[in-house]
Amino acid sequence: MPRCPVQLALLTFWRNLTTTHPRPQSPPTPQRLLLACSAGGDSVALTHAAAHLHRHNVLPAELRVAHVHHHLRGPDADADAQAAATLADTLGLPFHLLHLDSDALRAASNLESAARDARYAALAGLCRPGDAVWTAHHADDQAETVLMQLLRGTAPPGPRGIRPTRHLTPSPPNPQQPPRTPSRGLPQAGPDPPPIPLHRPLLTVPRTALTAYLTRHRLPHRTDATNADTTRTRAALRHRVLPALLDTFPNLHRRLADHAADAADLAELLDTLAADVTFPLSRTAARRLPRPVFCTALRREALRLGVSSDRLHRRTLHAIHRAATDPAGHPRTFLLGQRIQAHITPAHISLTHTT
Repeated sequence: MPRCPVQLALLTFWRNLTTTHPRPQSPPTPQRLLLACSAGGDSVALTHAAAHLHRHNVLPAELRVAHVHHHLRGPDADADAQAAATLADTLGLPFHLLHLDSDALRAASNLESAARDARYAALAGLCRPGDAVWTAHHADDQAETVLMQLLRGTAPPGPRGIRPTRHLTPSPPNPQQPPRTPSRGLPQAGPDPPPIPLHRPLLTVPRTALTAYLTRHRLPHRTDATNADTTRTRAALRHRVLPALLDTFPNLHRRLADHAADAADLAELLDTLAADVTFPLSRTAARRLPRPVFCTALRREALRLGVSSDRLHRRTLHAIHRAATDPAGHPRTFLLGQRIQAHITPAHISLTHTT
């Protein structure tokens, strides 16, 4: 059993994944892991630690490394891609370089959200059944996310943070140029590809442990200057708010992670209760639903239609619920995105595309 907290977290996550009695909807144990590597310190530590465990036969899955080039940061992004390729080559792992359409990303209403969605879809597009994607989100990322969700007003049941596992919908990568290295054995396009599990095995590991791992193994890594821009909410939380909170609450990471886990459990219950709620929904039926169940069903339908989760805040969902259950029955329309609206007539609530 490794003593290093980074390697131990990966091994513990893997053993829980492969030995815990699965739920009916759980994916099978992955046979191949795609390590998402930005070339930043966190993903370099993840990639190096996973390769170490694989060499010692305690992580038996086949490993590959993928880097997503967003074409948004010029030469710095090119250097990131080169650093990721060099790391994979040093570790003897297959490497894939994926390219995103920067014009399409810049045209989106929320660049950060669009880049995240496109990045995950591209990673999933490299996978086939039996694969899983691993990313390097860690305990500090979890704390930042919970605080951001709390401050922005998250829909019921509250801030859920970063889920240890989610599922990705594959879409073929959109290369702007030939990959740096050939991608051999990739799946061919086909109808209705199954969802790909994405795991975050380092969510219990603080950033300080990852930094110590990089130092101990003398691992070069890239630094994204935007991460230090405290005009951005996440960077301000990272560099100003969290350090101050940790001075007073040393167990803050654990407390926020516990809160996120409890909220995720409640979210699972609400998903079950809202499973049979479909839209269009009569206003009579809406009045019979508890508000958290109504908001859960509405959020699920909006996400299905492509609305960004960033637009589905607590205040917005509650406003729609108030309008839908108003005894006066007045019609209302709420714009949820560039092309989706919640349309409330005297009789029904529906989500429709704008014209």
